[in-house]
Amino acid sequence: MATRGIDVVYDSVAKPETFEVGVRVLAERGDSSTPGSPSPGGGVDARLLQGAHHHRSNAFAVEEFEGVRKHAIEHYLDLVRAGRIDLTGMVTHRFPLEGWWEALKTLARPETSGVLKATFTPNGDPAPHRA
Repeated sequence: MATRGIDVVYDSVAKPETFEVGVRVLAERGDSSTPGSPSPGGGVDARLLQGAHHHRSNAFAVEEFEGVRKHAIEHYLDLVRAGRIDLTGMVTHRFPLEGWWEALKTLARPETSGVLKATFTPNGDPAPHRA
């Protein structure tokens, strides 16, 4: 039985291992984005990208995307504003400003804390960080 997979993978680590995992969980015709990455390598099977759309950027340079040439960060922000990329799942932990030390400890140990991205919420947040 085939599974659907994930529609959009944004690999901010940009290592061959994370690229391969991202492509393997990507849905057919899904979108994969890897900023600042070298060409896929390290034994990644290029056939995994068949039927997918892979976007690469190089340190937020000026790029052409869908026929429009502008700074890469503008492309990314436009995609987020248009609802084509949902970033809500990327923030896994939120901390009040006075929780800065706990935030740093959490970020220092992602393998045990499970943090992907952390934010500070100076005005309070109804969704506190996960343990």
